[in-house]
Amino acid sequence: MSLTWLTDRLVLCPTRQPIESEYLTPEKIETRVGFVEAWSCDSDEEDSGDYHAVAIKFPGAGGRAERSSPHPFELWEGANVRVFTINHQGYGNSSGKASLQNFAETCESVWLHIKERYDPNRVIVIGNSLGCLSALYLAARFPVSGMYLRNPVPLAQMIEMRPRYNWWNRGGAKWIAKQIPPELNAVENARSSTCPALFVQSQKDRVVPVEYQQLIVDDYSGSKKVFTIRGADHHHKISTSQEEEYLQAVHWLRDRAGDVD
Repeated sequence: MSLTWLTDRLVLCPTRQPIESEYLTPEKIETRVGFVEAWSCDSDEEDSGDYHAVAIKFPGAGGRAERSSPHPFELWEGANVRVFTINHQGYGNSSGKASLQNFAETCESVWLHIKERYDPNRVIVIGNSLGCLSALYLAARFPVSGMYLRNPVPLAQMIEMRPRYNWWNRGGAKWIAKQIPPELNAVENARSSTCPALFVQSQKDRVVPVEYQQLIVDDYSGSKKVFTIRGADHHHKISTSQEEEYLQAVHWLRDRAGDVD
């Protein structure tokens, strides 16, 4: 018996209420199973020249593209990056139901859409929490030039091992974990990804504890840098005391992925 619906209910937190956005521009991207919304903005609105890179950003389990920002590219001095943030199906005005089963199709359709309009060798992917599944899916299969991951989740492993999801027995949790499409295995995709990657970890994350995030970091095949937000929980911001250290980490990614003179 398939339990994909139960896995989706446990993992995803879709919303559809209208969200006002003053500086983001929406567009629809067609997929084989419907369409998804992409909301875009520029990291430097005053730069009317060519884009130094294009970014594809994926929010977390309860995130919405309408709330997105160009971060971290506003910190890339001298560069203008076009940022597209994606509402997976079931979120916002995207069609269909929210399901992990549709993630891979959405990711590939978004990639092809961007490839037709921009230099495919200058694409950076960004993921926040659950959004890292989508970012890693793309990085493992396409010529991504760089990646920014915040609190990445090895979803199948965490469902099997963490008590929050293992509420009745270990076998039940394993059955739930098996409903996650194998192509979304974050650890396996990390092993197949070779682009430069910046990992931003919340030191005291209670949603995705660091020991689970580390499963992805340890197996990542490309060059990588880890920035730890000291004392932070999942959604906490970076303190002013770490701003300079964080800027250096963002510039590390810029120097390797942005190809900015």
